[in-house]
Amino acid sequence: MSLRVLVGVKRVIDYAVKVRVKPDKTGIITEGVKHSMNPFDEIAIEEALRLREKQIAAEVLAVSCGPTASQEVLRHALALGADRAIHVEVEPKQYEIMEPLHVAKILSRIVAEEKIDLVILGKQAIDDDSNQTGQMLAALLDWPQALFASKLEPDGEGWFKVNREVDSGVEVMRVKLPAVVTTDLRLNEPRYATLPNIMEMAQVLWSFAALFLLCYYCSVADAQELKNAKILAAKNLLSSYAVEGKELVISYSLYNIGDKAAVDVELKDDNFVESQFRFVRGSANARWSRIPGSANVSHVLVVVPLEYGSINYTAAKVTYRPNEESAFRKLGYTTSRGVDNIYALKYGLACLSYFLTHCCFRDYHRQFEQHYIEWLIFLLMICPSLAAPAILWLRSKKKFSVPHVQKAPKSKAT
Repeated sequence: MSLRVLVGVKRVIDYAVKVRVKPDKTGIITEGVKHSMNPFDEIAIEEALRLREKQIAAEVLAVSCGPTASQEVLRHALALGADRAIHVEVEPKQYEIMEPLHVAKILSRIVAEEKIDLVILGKQAIDDDSNQTGQMLAALLDWPQALFASKLEPDGEGWFKVNREVDSGVEVMRVKLPAVVTTDLRLNEPRYATLPNIMEMAQVLWSFAALFLLCYYCSVADAQELKNAKILAAKNLLSSYAVEGKELVISYSLYNIGDKAAVDVELKDDNFVESQFRFVRGSANARWSRIPGSANVSHVLVVVPLEYGSINYTAAKVTYRPNEESAFRKLGYTTSRGVDNIYALKYGLACLSYFLTHCCFRDYHRQFEQHYIEWLIFLLMICPSLAAPAILWLRSKKKFSVPHVQKAPKSKAT
């Protein structure tokens, strides 16, 4: 294989520097502070160089988006052994509001122009810890992705085998090229740049991205676009437990964190179907003509579960127009609680059968009532065990105790 590999690198505050907050609490102090390449990106560069040394990769291209100072990390990438470097220069003010989506869109255009076969990125940057660029880039390119790779090796023509360390152990997966891979710290040990390479890279003439890339970035990072409505939504259960035949209260909260008003907002929740729930108040579909910027609205739905058993609380969909002039609608989702139980109201034969089958189920009364009858039965059951020792003790005391006889006083002689 002769792959063209793109590696994204970012200039961040050095991990050994103690970060200081500005006096006005608006950010951190970056002036006069040592910066270096993001450690996860160093691992990505090292892995790309190892692929080239094994003659799997033909060229390693390093890319960085940011102000002029970002050339520092590109020089370091070239000193390590990268073949070429591209710097997409961004004004400092625009760089402050730059989001992972903007970086992913820029990288997607470079991938198309450079005919890249494999993209290797650090899984996250240590300054904002977003952990989003790789996933967004894979979605924009419609490529397979392998995240948090701890081992990367070829597995046949056009395939790579990737090991991922997860909570339950090691996950092994195969991805077909072209693909996006993000690196974990355990993937490799980065090499050091040699002094001759460092001196040579100090004189390098830089290649800047084409003009269409800069125009493309300006279109996506325009300040007006960032002011559009953005809705964050949450779905919460106000009832402590879901019980068969009892009211279940669900609350939806929508927050517009943008400056402009969200228009034609629609909330739709397909979680509650009429065959399994009876609607008491509210509706699973709600609409608002507009939600002003920096405002929030709420919606309450009250239903009664008709059956007991497991339920998966899925997310509700939220669609809206980001401003008055926009013709397209944005799609978002609320938070979701996941899998939970609907408890049976009374412990009957059907519930007993369910309990014997699932082993972990309890009916509502058995689990949450005061259990007065159970306590009374418990006291009646322990009374014999307490009475027997008491009777034995009384018998032994009566049998072995010696009665105390009081002597009569002697009479005085007359």
